[in-house]
Amino acid sequence: MLYELLMHGDSVGFFPTEADARHHAAYMPRGLYTVREWIDDGEFLVYNRETCRILEIDIQD
Repeated sequence: MLYELLMHGDSVGFFPTEADARHHAAYMPRGLYTVREWIDDGEFLVYNRETCRILEIDIQD
């Protein structure tokens, strides 16, 4: 699995763990961030709304 960090719908980057994505969000400017879980299926990254988690992080200060 890979975790994508997004800010306002724009991708900030992909991270190997959810903890890495949260760690990088903590150093970003204040705002609402989204972490999406992607499944690594060989050559492709697959995002399925039914099985993949979405986490919202609100960085205030």
